[in-house]
Amino acid sequence: MRREEAIALKDKLIADMGRVGTLQVHLYAGPGVGKSTTRALVFGELKRRGREVEDVPEYAKQLVYEGAQGKLAYQPLIAGKQLWKMRSLEGKVEAIITDTSSLFSVIYGGPENGVTDAFRAWLIDDYRSRNTLDFFLERDMNAVYNPNGRTQKSIPEALAADQQIKDLLNEVGKPYKTIQMRFSSRDEREHNEHIIDIADDVERVLDLYTDSGLRLAQQRFTDLEAQRKIDREDDFASVLALFQ
Repeated sequence: MRREEAIALKDKLIADMGRVGTLQVHLYAGPGVGKSTTRALVFGELKRRGREVEDVPEYAKQLVYEGAQGKLAYQPLIAGKQLWKMRSLEGKVEAIITDTSSLFSVIYGGPENGVTDAFRAWLIDDYRSRNTLDFFLERDMNAVYNPNGRTQKSIPEALAADQQIKDLLNEVGKPYKTIQMRFSSRDEREHNEHIIDIADDVERVLDLYTDSGLRLAQQRFTDLEAQRKIDREDDFASVLALFQ
């Protein structure tokens, strides 16, 4: 097979499969649970394992530190900025690790700050359409709550946000895994256990996604070749090499 033919076939395979190519890993919880720390540590662990990943921090927290109350009060701006950060990495890395989500605008927004019923419905429908792996981080009640950089200044407010987020995840209907946080533990293994668990899950999903994608690619390759049987491994290998 000539390289030009392989490139053309690769482009058609991607179009036919609707291939996204980037897994979005979302860490959900209310304020002060350890989302940012977990995001950074999971990102570091996956990079250590040689995975092509990037991390996307929470835009709203940056606005809190800036004291930008006007921007914080307009949720479409926050959702748009967050979505663009994710979109700019699409197809460039295997996975994005983030401690936020456009769904947070549904939690923290209302008609008074730009989240109309129509916008709320769009945010949920858009999220359902994306390739995500979702984790809900269960609060370690023995950990000290730090209100710095947060609009919720007390534990009761933070716990209310936890429940709102869990309720919304159940409404959205995508599966998510609950991870018990243990940042208060003095046992280093127990302290880091949830980091390894999340990194392992991300790797398993990436490997399964890649395997199934290549199997589908092989079937489409066969179909496009009018059921011509592929006897030579290097023919298909020349196509697979273009997916690397």
